[in-house]
Amino acid sequence: ARKNVLEYDDVMNLQRNAIYKERNAILDGKDLSSRIEEIVDDEVDAVIGENCPAKLPSDDWDMKAVDVWAANMTGEASFKAEKVDHEDDPEALEDALEEYLMDTYRSKEETLGADAMRQLESQVMLRIMDVRWMNHLQAMDYLKTGIGLRAFGQRDPLVEYKNEAYNAFQNLTAGMYEDYLRTLLRLQVAVKQEQPALAEDKSPLDGKVSYSSP
Repeated sequence: ARKNVLEYDDVMNLQRNAIYKERNAILDGKDLSSRIEEIVDDEVDAVIGENCPAKLPSDDWDMKAVDVWAANMTGEASFKAEKVDHEDDPEALEDALEEYLMDTYRSKEETLGADAMRQLESQVMLRIMDVRWMNHLQAMDYLKTGIGLRAFGQRDPLVEYKNEAYNAFQNLTAGMYEDYLRTLLRLQVAVKQEQPALAEDKSPLDGKVSYSSP
């Protein structure tokens, strides 16, 4: 284990550099909105490929799973895969689901305003990156602690570590963008209402006060 410590650290440094390069770009004003369609395409392609593969007839597709996924992403159960005229072509179902998600996103942007949406997108992504990266570091520390035991099974601990670190990083980034998209699509925009003038002896907090967050 001591022999391979530096190589373990090299693996983590590569991942750290990739994460912080993206993080710094966001802090410098990177426009994340240009990635939305790409993220939607990737996520929809994955869920349709898993539940509605082209090699199976449409009668064997798991339409319910697609509906549940769409509802989980948007917080609304208005998308129904069975109502899509797909003609046994999963790409038609993909197109319909992508259009539904993009319409949901554009609706949020229109209500909130472009400038506010750009600011919110950056804040959401930074928060998700920070939380997921910290969890990833803890998982990698745990893996490194016990990876030496793989040698007893005639396996190279360093090779095993590199493979598992790569897979974990792929899951980190995939989950990060899925969380990002889900947060934006489930966003509830509260429009501030004009309040009547308060009496001098009345506190602004008198009455019912409620709080919400994305």
